[in-house]
Amino acid sequence: MDRKPGHLTKNPQDAVNALNWVKVVGVGSACVGKTCLVKHFCEMRVHLWDLSGSTEYIDVRNELYIQADAIFMAFDVTNQATFDALDSWLKEIQRYTTGTPDLIVVANKTDLKQKRVISTNESKKWANQNRIKYFETSAATGDGVDRLFQDILVTIIERSGRCLLDFFNYRELDMCLQFGPRIDTSDRNNVSFCLGNDLIRIDSQEKEKYIKEITADIGYVYNVPICIQCQNTGSGWKYNDGSEMVYFNWPSGEPNGNTPFLFMVRQFNYQWFVSQSSCSYICEHR
Repeated sequence: MDRKPGHLTKNPQDAVNALNWVKVVGVGSACVGKTCLVKHFCEMRVHLWDLSGSTEYIDVRNELYIQADAIFMAFDVTNQATFDALDSWLKEIQRYTTGTPDLIVVANKTDLKQKRVISTNESKKWANQNRIKYFETSAATGDGVDRLFQDILVTIIERSGRCLLDFFNYRELDMCLQFGPRIDTSDRNNVSFCLGNDLIRIDSQEKEKYIKEITADIGYVYNVPICIQCQNTGSGWKYNDGSEMVYFNWPSGEPNGNTPFLFMVRQFNYQWFVSQSSCSYICEHR
């Protein structure tokens, strides 16, 4: 897509600064599979620091431990020395970290069953003695890798109060959002598609402006309306929590009719309508 200079409505650096980032550090002896583990999971907005296990990089590692949200220590289940080194890794982490990062020990290369020399019981015992979470993975097959990183990220999110895992955060307006697919006519009266969360609540001009910016180039939003929160309770239009609707963008002739939610129509400068045949949607975790 060709874009002219000045096309973007927001400075890219400002947009980046508005995101919440988490920092995950991976350590362990050389060749235990740290880099392969990271490569299996690199889709999130997460700083994943894969630190070299070589002794000459100790000064670099010590700097990068600072302000880590989580640190995983990996070892190779086919190599006794990498397991024995966990005590040294733990001491280094305890000496140089700041705060209280989530600690995890990862038994990697579990696909090499015939070559395994460190049993699950032995490695779990070490983890339990040090009160550290334990996971088994295979960077070669991917087994256990998603579960490892999902647990790390969910723990960080729950501990810090950030958005749910499948939501993205826009810190400037304190919003946690998730895009949904197109809802057909048969589903339009079903408001359960946000799975325990709410349709996005447009209660200010600033919020509406942001929705316009982030949906401008999204294909499934381009040609269909966007479902948004608000319904006619019989005594006026209100949000799902029962509070009065304090912001609206009705076109001429609206509101007209009744619906469990409203439709923000891109083709009509994002004005609001009561009835349309289908829509995409944005969920908000409040």
